[in-house]
Amino acid sequence: MGGAGLVMAALREPQLFAALVIFEPIIFPPEMRTQSPGSNPLAASARRRRRTFTSHDEAIANFAAKPPLSSLDPDALAAYVHHGFTQQHDGVHIKCDPEFEAQTYEMGAAHDTWLHLGELRPPTWVMAGAHAEFSPAAIAPQIAERIPGCTFVRWADQGHFGPLDDPARFASFIREVTTALAGD
Repeated sequence: MGGAGLVMAALREPQLFAALVIFEPIIFPPEMRTQSPGSNPLAASARRRRRTFTSHDEAIANFAAKPPLSSLDPDALAAYVHHGFTQQHDGVHIKCDPEFEAQTYEMGAAHDTWLHLGELRPPTWVMAGAHAEFSPAAIAPQIAERIPGCTFVRWADQGHFGPLDDPARFASFIREVTTALAGD
């Protein structure tokens, strides 16, 4: 939800941003923002999330073995675990309480940023992975259309975690953007 947060910040304080590069921002049109309580599968999954492992290595092996985190670059997954878990006397414990994560998924689209996309001023690149119905990847082209002068980029060979799945490719893309901006 970092992309949506950056857009919200740039709408309030555009002078703080030379540009935005956002991957599948969680910004939905008003008609898609309503859902019945308890119907969010991401929230339900978060509530079932395992909270404790005997070690960081066990946590890494667990997440590397199953989606959605199994697609992450090994270094990105290791960073997620080493920074997202804290060592305690009985093992490593997740820092973000799964209930808070669940509430984030339930409330993540409950903002009116969609209505203000036309006011966004920094040069913006909206990126998305493979198209999937009713997902941020499906909405990303519509977001790009609403932002003046926006460039849309689809990485059809990536999923929702594109920058974490292939950080070297993402870094290369950021270099291209900064080089292009420096040439303006």
